This record gives sequence, C-alpha cells and structure tokens, in this order.
Amino acid sequence: MSHELTITEALAKITTLKKRMAKKEASVVKFLVRAEDKVDPLAALEGGSTTFISKEMSSVTDMQRQVLSLRTKIASQNMITQVTVGDKTMCVTEWLIWRREIAPLREKLFVDMSRTIDRTRDDRQFARWRTLEEALYEKADKRRTRGEQVAAVVNLDEAAFASAIEELEEVLGDLDGQLSLKNATVTINI
Repeated sequence: MSHELTITEALAKITTLKKRMAKKEASVVKFLVRAEDKVDPLAALEGGSTTFISKEMSSVTDMQRQVLSLRTKIASQNMITQVTVGDKTMCVTEWLIWRREIAPLREKLFVDMSRTIDRTRDDRQFARWRTLEEALYEKADKRRTRGEQVAAVVNLDEAAFASAIEELEEVLGDLDGQLSLKNATVTINI
C-alpha cells in the first residue's frame, strides 16, 4: 500500500533508519565471534547466534533498500520541483549543488578579496587610497623619489563589491528558507 510523506518526513525516516541500522550492526559485531569453549549467549534462541546474525543482516539490508528508495524518490522530486530565489529559478537539485559547490567558492573569493584590500590599506607604504575611477581620471606623476609613499588603487567598484557580498548572503538565507518550505510541503509516494 502506497502513502505520501513530505520530504521532511522522509529525511527524518532516513535518519531513524540509519540509527536502527547502526544498532543492528553493533549487535551483529557483538555476537560475531566467541571462543569455542564458551556457550553461545544466544543458544536459547532457535538457531543461536548464527540465526540471529543472519536475521539482523537481512534486516539491515532491508533498511538499506528503504534508505536507497527514499533518497531516490527525494532526488527525483527535487529534479522537478522549482525554487525561485531573487530573480533566479532553478530546480531544487540545482540549488543544492549551487549551495554545496559554487557558493562556498564565491564566499572564499569574497573573503580573500576583502582581506587583500584590508591588508593593503593597513600597509604603511601606501599614503592614500584611490578608487579605480579616481585613478583613471587623475594624472599620476610617474616620477617619484626614493622612499616616497605611493597611492594604492583598488581595481574594482567597492560599492558593487559590497553589494555582491550582501546579495550572496541574502540568496543563501532565502534559499535555506525556500528549501525548508519545499521540504515541508512537497511529498513523495512510498
């Protein structure tokens, strides 16, 4: 008999299945070997430890199949469920890939760029700062005396850069909210 689960419920079921598998696997390991001269601790059960281990392993295999089935159904649903964040619409799978593989690289680049700008600003060899626009329109005297401080030029629009950082943070926050909403409302059949 088939019934529906939300993706949130399916993910919770996967977590529960994994915990149950871990307990069963620990039981299997516990009764896997014993000294020949020791009594089988599960001798009272029909078939003893051998049958117990076989049943537990079969149960673990069944749970693994359930996890695989749930994950596959979630993945299939994520491929067709669209999410819009800001002005971008992608399927859930694409957003998850973007969040896992693209966003961290972009965040790291932004951090590296910010640190480079900050370190250079702290460097005493630069007397003053110019934006790229100021540098392009200002006549720079190419003749300097030894030890004279120079102006540093930031080769990007810092206001736009700050906006890009803020936009990335907003997209990540909005995405988390949208994905939580989809997980709570989109269903799969099991």
